[in-house]
Amino acid sequence: MLERERPWASITFAGTRHSLTVNWTGAVDLADLDNLAKLLPAHEYSIPGHFVADILVTEQSKTRLLVEALSIIDPVHE
Repeated sequence: MLERERPWASITFAGTRHSLTVNWTGAVDLADLDNLAKLLPAHEYSIPGHFVADILVTEQSKTRLLVEALSIIDPVHE
């Protein structure tokens, strides 16, 4: 697994852009992989002091999944 993070900011919010690459070997049920790729953006994430503003699966193959996510510092819990 490879992960990169870089700071992100707008006029009103600050956070982090996350890039995550998940690699695997062996047999994978492609239907399960499709379901995972669909569920990731719809999932409600619980990260104390933050919220996930955006999550995308940017690439999907038989051996790799690339995920981009944006977590924002929750101003209510600052």
